[in-house]
Amino acid sequence: SAWWYYRFILEWLETTLKRPDHLEALGEILKEEIKIIQELIDAEDGKCKWGVISLHMTQTKLLSITESSDRSKIDHSKRCMEDLSLLDPDRSQRYMDIITHEK
Repeated sequence: SAWWYYRFILEWLETTLKRPDHLEALGEILKEEIKIIQELIDAEDGKCKWGVISLHMTQTKLLSITESSDRSKIDHSKRCMEDLSLLDPDRSQRYMDIITHEK
């Protein structure tokens, strides 16, 4: 699906640009991607499972490369997993485990 391809592109982008001289550009790209994905999720009234998964993945990557401890961003990332546990109850324990293992 397109979401799997997005995940591949994000991994490739991180591998390609995760050098000290490119981190700022990578951060800007990830911030823009977060905005776009959020718009897609909002257009689906928050019911786009793969969009929420991609949002969480992109936010986590941004937090990782910026080594941010911004509580609001961390909390938003965790809310993604909480939303997923409601959207996809069959995998809710997996999403709760992810919350437990994050910062």
